[in-house]
Amino acid sequence: MKPDIALMLPRKQKFNRLKIFWVILLVLGVSFRFVNLDRKVYWRDEVYTSLRIAGYTTGELVGEVADGHVISIEDLHKFQRINPDKGVTDTVMGLMLEEPQLTPLYFVIARLWGQCLGSSEQG
Repeated sequence: MKPDIALMLPRKQKFNRLKIFWVILLVLGVSFRFVNLDRKVYWRDEVYTSLRIAGYTTGELVGEVADGHVISIEDLHKFQRINPDKGVTDTVMGLMLEEPQLTPLYFVIARLWGQCLGSSEQG
């Protein structure tokens, strides 16, 4: 006995509508992520990721900026951009000292990515 094609058609149509819905949802999500990307807020976890991949520790940051003098934007940017004087070892050591629960592989890959493509807040 062959299945009736007419009975199977609505199920396939329902499946196609669901696929179209998910594709539209995905496109909207990607669009919302990249619209006004240059105006997005730099979140706390991104600041700490930048600090780690730059090879600095929180102690170095606090020691530099918490001494009572006015801090320029460039003083802060120094801690968010990869420093050629600091290497992958500094990134891993900073994690070992201050955040041993974090896996260093992500930060090492992020550092290498930043060395190849840049590490500013805008990309």
